[in-house]
Amino acid sequence: MPILEHPKEIRTADGPVKTYALIVTSRPVQRRSLFDDTVLLLENLPGEDYGRIVGSGGSNIKRIESEYKIYVKINKWANGEYSLAITGNTKKMLQEAADDIIQGLTVTTECCNLKQINRISSTRLKKICLTHFVKIRRSLPNDSDQKVTIIGKLNNCQSAYGVLVNELKRLR
Repeated sequence: MPILEHPKEIRTADGPVKTYALIVTSRPVQRRSLFDDTVLLLENLPGEDYGRIVGSGGSNIKRIESEYKIYVKINKWANGEYSLAITGNTKKMLQEAADDIIQGLTVTTECCNLKQINRISSTRLKKICLTHFVKIRRSLPNDSDQKVTIIGKLNNCQSAYGVLVNELKRLR
């Protein structure tokens, strides 16, 4: 289970919150440099993110190719996953294009330090989900783990987590 290597401090309306307790449980995207760093291969891209990666009518891939002056080739594998071969421009631009693509992917995160989340009303949780474009799943009240799962883009998960932490502080 990869953990966010560097605790990030995010700003919310109620002040900064550290995200050290937010654990990314999604399978990580692998990066491999090929052919003397002229090709960057992104592997393990989930099939359900294909539309988000490509965009409507290829708009996102076209934007990335134009913005970073690179070329992207998409490969679909039998297991439903995808890989992207990114070529052209400098090694730095290949990495920046890869970062752009990866930041748009859906991740699943878990937080173990929100044991009192049941104190937040379902209506408030729905509002947080809609505001931050995430899904929040609470474990059952009798579940001993008491984990909260947040699904969405990583930066959205981090923001929603910060709001949840502040909401619980406010309810004390």
